[in-house]
Amino acid sequence: MLKTIIPEQVTNDTLAGANIVTISRATPEREFFEPGGAAVRAYASENYTFSPGEDEREVIDQDGRVWAVTEAALVGPDGEQLERIGGHLVFWFGWYSYHPETLIYE
Repeated sequence: MLKTIIPEQVTNDTLAGANIVTISRATPEREFFEPGGAAVRAYASENYTFSPGEDEREVIDQDGRVWAVTEAALVGPDGEQLERIGGHLVFWFGWYSYHPETLIYE
């Protein structure tokens, strides 16, 4: 999955009936808090659709408005916030052994 979403940078999708956006980037320097060589954050996106911004600290909504990417939320130009959804990267074999019904994003 990482090799699919990292080149996309910003992925809009639906999970369990909720609209979400993931923002991902490679971290070849293997930062301490990103040990898998990737940083991936998920946020509630409500009815917004996002695309990559000028750099990893911003995304652009369907109306061309720039949102700041923070650890806690996506922050819109008018102060609106879309909360971050907690998660972490795991090895597929470990996850699959407990959740074999999981669908794979491709």
